Amino acid sequence: MRLSSMIPFVLGGAALTAAVAVLPVVETTVFDEAISRSFTVLNTSRTPPPFEEAISRSFTVLNTTRTPPPFDEAISRAFTVCNAAGAGCVCDGSPCDDGNACTVGETCQSGVCTGGAPPDCSSAGGPCNTASCDPNGTEGNCDILTPVPEGTSCGNPSDTPCDNPDTCDGAGSCQANNEPAGTNCGDAEAQCVYQDTCNGSGSCTDNGFKPTTTACNDDNPCTLTDRCSGNSAACLSGTYAWTGVLQPINTDGSSIFKLGSTIPTKFKLTGPCTGNGALTFKIFVSKLTNAVLGDELEPISTSAADTGNTFRYDATDGQYIFNLATRGLSAGTWRIRIAQYQGRTELATLGNVEVSLRK
Repeated sequence: MRLSSMIPFVLGGAALTAAVAVLPVVETTVFDEAISRSFTVLNTSRTPPPFEEAISRSFTVLNTTRTPPPFDEAISRAFTVCNAAGAGCVCDGSPCDDGNACTVGETCQSGVCTGGAPPDCSSAGGPCNTASCDPNGTEGNCDILTPVPEGTSCGNPSDTPCDNPDTCDGAGSCQANNEPAGTNCGDAEAQCVYQDTCNGSGSCTDNGFKPTTTACNDDNPCTLTDRCSGNSAACLSGTYAWTGVLQPINTDGSSIFKLGSTIPTKFKLTGPCTGNGALTFKIFVSKLTNAVLGDELEPISTSAADTGNTFRYDATDGQYIFNLATRGLSAGTWRIRIAQYQGRTELATLGNVEVSLRK
């Protein structure tokens, strides 16, 4: 029996019938060729497994002694023809190359290589270039780069005193638009603070505080040689323009008063604060030792003691005075401290002096 009596029934292909009808079953290589020719004529897109099964069934009916593997190979050869290099467009749907580098995904349709789409170059050129395909390049390339206009936004959008949004330079690159080094930013210049400046890389540099040797003004007209703190924006008060404590208290701390007496504590402001009686000064005492320093007893005041601890201003003599009562204190050496106040806030210490009390 010839294979032509079975193959048409199983495969249902007129072309296959015509190709196989003239080939004897016993010729293996000729049959392989017939199968290959059959699938070439059919230009089928069917996959091998159904045809392997059909061939197997055919030879079962023929009661042939040949085994399927040679026919598997024949079927494989037939389908290899569709994708073989240089075979041209043999099978519909098989990939092909239309010779245009700027199309991709071409397939065979009715013997013609068609359907190629241009490559997607939307993200190939980055933010500062428009990319397109080079017909002379490789398949599906995006090699042609056309710069976008200068000033087009790109990169870092940050907008700070030291950093402006990045823009394209018109030559295909994204450029940073940092403010020049030295541009003012952050903390402004003050009497004890350095002006902060941009570093040229988009950041603001804190230039810190001026050193303690820097002169400043604490807005107190009664202080001299004010200086910056060195670690903050504060201006520290310097020495007061004053006379120091007046008699009967010795400024060297050698005064001795009788315990229980009243000590007139007086001073005058000098310089720009001379005659200024509108300021507030307070007195504080603290015991240093039980020992009595010095050997001369100061005269005892007969003035009435003041209450509280605030100095009063004597416009007649242009001085501040506080009559310090020693009743309630003990024998020994005491420190008197005079401080300026504004409301309940202490502004600065005017000065200190030591006195001794003995029975």
